[in-house]
Amino acid sequence: MAGIAIARDARSIALQSGAAGIDPSVIGMNAAALGYLKPVEGALLEEVIDVAVILNALRALRIVPRGAPVDAVVSAAAPPNP
Repeated sequence: MAGIAIARDARSIALQSGAAGIDPSVIGMNAAALGYLKPVEGALLEEVIDVAVILNALRALRIVPRGAPVDAVVSAAAPPNP
């Protein structure tokens, strides 16, 4: 059941990232089309949006299955000792 919980959490993060990326981009494109943004400003805004979405998506790396012992998750993620 842990796999289902991880998949559910990852899907939630993906949907959040999609909405967080598409909505501001559409608003920015409309603002640019109406002349409120210069091309350079629009490009910089798009890059800021992209970085924010990538940082949000990186939360998926920290998904811990519900009910899993914390030390087991930490030891699985730790690099092996020589």
